[in-house]
Amino acid sequence: HFLSRSITDARLARRAPEFVAESHRHWRAAHGAEPLEAPLRLPGRTLPGRCVTVEQAGDGSRRPAVGTAGARAVARMPGGDVLELSAEPGAAGGWVHAPDDERGLPAAAARLAGLAAGGAGLVGVHGGTPLTRTLLTEQARMEHGLAALLVDPALDRDRAVTAVLSGRADLVGADAAAVARWTAP
Repeated sequence: HFLSRSITDARLARRAPEFVAESHRHWRAAHGAEPLEAPLRLPGRTLPGRCVTVEQAGDGSRRPAVGTAGARAVARMPGGDVLELSAEPGAAGGWVHAPDDERGLPAAAARLAGLAAGGAGLVGVHGGTPLTRTLLTEQARMEHGLAALLVDPALDRDRAVTAVLSGRADLVGADAAAVARWTAP
């Protein structure tokens, strides 16, 4: 986990191939498949993989809608399974908008804590910067025990694998084109 904060899976494999091969063997033994293809067990359902397509919000915006009454976005698995995350309190899953700088982290962390206290089992983190998104997905997982979806269309396959393999996120999501690049053979 520590090493993958500053170096991706593929780059680390060039430096320490045996270490990376062993980490992937350990992951496959624990999860039954490679990181992006591994099923994710959530309360009441099992998702077939770790990549999701984040679709437009109900208001037509290009990002998940957060903080608007009744607004929601969906995250769709490649097989069609839909995860509905809502901006409404008490939903099974919710969205957290990462801030554009670290000064906004306390407010985002409070939103995250509110979702956890309200019984959410899954949180999607979007917006902000790569650092603030990552800090919030880690906090969701490590502090609140929530499954975390990291929404980042700038990720390439290597960084998507690294996010899941390192434990920084349970799921990675973006638009359909990015997810297709991650899941292409």
